Amino acid sequence: MQGECRTKMTSQRKMETAERKQQLTEVALGQLALNGYHKTTVSDVVKEAGVSQGTFYLYFRSKEEAALHIIEEGKTELLKVLEQGYRNEETTVEEMIESTIRLFYDFFSFAMEHRNLMILLFIKGYGADTPIHKAALETFNALERASQRNLERSRELHLLPQDTDIPMQASLITNMVTSTISSWLFGPGLDVNHTPGISAEKMARSAAMFGFYGIIGNK
Repeated sequence: MQGECRTKMTSQRKMETAERKQQLTEVALGQLALNGYHKTTVSDVVKEAGVSQGTFYLYFRSKEEAALHIIEEGKTELLKVLEQGYRNEETTVEEMIESTIRLFYDFFSFAMEHRNLMILLFIKGYGADTPIHKAALETFNALERASQRNLERSRELHLLPQDTDIPMQASLITNMVTSTISSWLFGPGLDVNHTPGISAEKMARSAAMFGFYGIIGNK
């Protein structure tokens, strides 16, 4: 009986620890997106979270470690979205286009729902210290590598010509999608308060059709 109680208490403490870390992560991300890396302080974070600085340092050794944790978590979630596009079986071109539209829609929707993360990656991260800047760049590099794996799989399934330059195509697709997301969310001036005038669904379909058919569109 005592053993069961200790197990329950341990599980509860672990849950509370995870919830507290998640709270601090979300608050820190909001502060970083609002104020930028250099202007955000641990004091800002703990004040909004309603905890002491000592509590913050139980989870993160520094503001930099918190920012790196946020970017790493964001990268993991972005890759989960992209990995949904990994193909396991042969399909028709029409089905391939529709699955790409769904993938892009999920990607655009994720970006909209995680706007603060996008601000950190696309805007604030570039003005931060070198480790933060590098982590933001590595996120985009990881997306390109994942895109390359998806394309290689498509070639294995004979959905793409065998002479397709996979690294080049992966680079083109990744840069097209990330640049489009940046312009869509923040406008040409990278305004964090910009409101997209086009739906995620329309953006996804347009991006997919452009990727397959180019500027002339579907004949």
